[in-house]
Amino acid sequence: MTLYLNAVLQAKQRDYAGAQSTLQRAGKALATHLPSIFLLGSVLDAQGQFEQAVTHLQQFVAAVPRHIAARKLLGAALIRKNEPDVAVKVLRPAVERAPNDPQLLGLMGNALMRNRQFTEATSFFEKAAATSPESIPVKTQLALSKLATGEAGEAVANLEAALDADPEATRPGILLALTHLRSGDFDKAIEAADNLAGRLADNPLPYNFKGAAFLGKGDLESARKTFEQALSIQSDYFPAEMNLAQMEIRAGNLENAKKRFEGIIERSPNHIGAMMALADLARRGRDTDGVVCWLENARAANTQAALPRLRLIDVYIATQKPEKALVVAHEVEQIAPRNPQALDALGRARMANGEPDQAVGTYRRLVDVAPNSAQAYLRLAQAQAATNDEDGARISLRRAIEIDPEHVPAVTALTQVEARTGRPEEALRVAESLRKKVPDSPVGHMLVGDVLMTEKMYAEATAAYETAISLSQSGALALRLYRARWGGGDRDAALDVLAAWVAENKDDRASRLVLAGGLLNTKRYDEATKLYESLADEILDNAVILNNLAWLYQQKDDPRAVEFAEKAHKSAPDSPRIMDTLGWILVQRGDTARGVDLLEKARDKLPLEPDVLYHYAVGLHRAGRSDEAAKYLRNLVNFYGDFSAIDDAKALLDEIGGAEKGGNSKN
Repeated sequence: MTLYLNAVLQAKQRDYAGAQSTLQRAGKALATHLPSIFLLGSVLDAQGQFEQAVTHLQQFVAAVPRHIAARKLLGAALIRKNEPDVAVKVLRPAVERAPNDPQLLGLMGNALMRNRQFTEATSFFEKAAATSPESIPVKTQLALSKLATGEAGEAVANLEAALDADPEATRPGILLALTHLRSGDFDKAIEAADNLAGRLADNPLPYNFKGAAFLGKGDLESARKTFEQALSIQSDYFPAEMNLAQMEIRAGNLENAKKRFEGIIERSPNHIGAMMALADLARRGRDTDGVVCWLENARAANTQAALPRLRLIDVYIATQKPEKALVVAHEVEQIAPRNPQALDALGRARMANGEPDQAVGTYRRLVDVAPNSAQAYLRLAQAQAATNDEDGARISLRRAIEIDPEHVPAVTALTQVEARTGRPEEALRVAESLRKKVPDSPVGHMLVGDVLMTEKMYAEATAAYETAISLSQSGALALRLYRARWGGGDRDAALDVLAAWVAENKDDRASRLVLAGGLLNTKRYDEATKLYESLADEILDNAVILNNLAWLYQQKDDPRAVEFAEKAHKSAPDSPRIMDTLGWILVQRGDTARGVDLLEKARDKLPLEPDVLYHYAVGLHRAGRSDEAAKYLRNLVNFYGDFSAIDDAKALLDEIGGAEKGGNSKN
């Protein structure tokens, strides 16, 4: 008791660390003395040690559940810990017992607003304002809740009322200027900033707001002068410096912007905003190492900063460094364990690391934190599908669509799950539902076409894709329509569709590559050669392009055939099809020994491929091994009646057979 009373005195004198030390001297006795537990929670909260404060306050509230002050303190600590959903549960019983406590009502409103329950939050702030009409903080919080529910007009009225009640108040004035900025009412924002400047002498903040308003109006010269005015008041006022740097970026003066950001870091080495901006400039310049460098600097500068870590996770996943992404994701989880973005990043990092089971657990936590997020359920479904839990994925995707019936990725994923698990009718029903809900969107029509394609209903799929492409043209739709027409046997029409798209979209390399393959397959060799040559100039060392070019050159007896086949083989030395191309070209050009060696390796990897077997048989024959060649040719003629070189195989077999009757073997 002596220790407790001393700690009370220390707390009243705001010696919170001393009070904490005094209470902890009680040792095990502290665990049974409820007033000491409450006091320790209070002094921990006052020092910002919210994790420990919550632990002690929860212990006290569990023992004394009707203690309103303890619930208020615990609720406030939970809000500061970014656990508003838990705070709401803690505060509700207190509100029921003290429905007219303005501080408690304000806390409840704050927790609800942070939990995105904006309508209910507003009702609590309104009650708090009615209970304590003179309270400036309550009016300000009410204005914030009105903004969150889209009632900007009432928010402005509340802020103006707060200013009328206390003309010297600065927070309502700041919020009023921000509100006008966000609503695009730039003239009123300038007026609010001027009024604020009158109350905040020698403060650069109002001029920063005013500069932003001029930017919104498109008055770049006035914006620049106003930001510079802010800097003349305070030379290290970095928000204005950041705005001037962003103006340089808009004007295309990236080097000037970079110098401004670097100048900020020289004066403030841990300025995360400037580091993030430099990372963005590096991204614009496609300097991935620079992006990583600046994000890592920002990460090191602040051990509690989530944003640079979230960006870093994206970069590491995109650059196929999943192990690094996972390390950073665990850091973000520690910083913000119930933050949806942090959980989403951790889940994506686990998926990238090939840990779908762990990702499922992470995404279950995500849907618990964000139960009304269709995207969260989509993420969970993707992880479940990766663990072959198709039923679980189906349930999660249906929940996502319940939340947002027009959530295209979820509808797409559910359509794919149903089709993949042998339920085409259900897949078609899901796709049709989206097509009916948003008939002017191409996505529903595209999904219907996708399902029909899995059922080989090419004519119906073609009609669906034609409707989709009439609503919005894209490479993905052009390729789908091409494949539907090709599958339906109308190859010329398929090629025409893709050729028309490529003519208008020469940067779409994927479509050009497919078109080149289609031209090759239909023996339009000259057109195919031109396309492959242009692609080879743009995409270096692509084995498929080099291989197909080699084959095309060989058809024209072009000496470049060997050169390109060798390049393809060097790029993909283990590819049996490339071995086949190079080996076949070498055999035809007289390098029989090496050609047969390559063809034998291709045969070992593709023992049932008739073209490969035929090429090998020809190579054997030319190498003087006609008896072996005849065995392969007889199998081809007897068991592969429709492959491309069947007539040549029969002719060679007849030739070998005739030679054998005469006792000779032709080479």
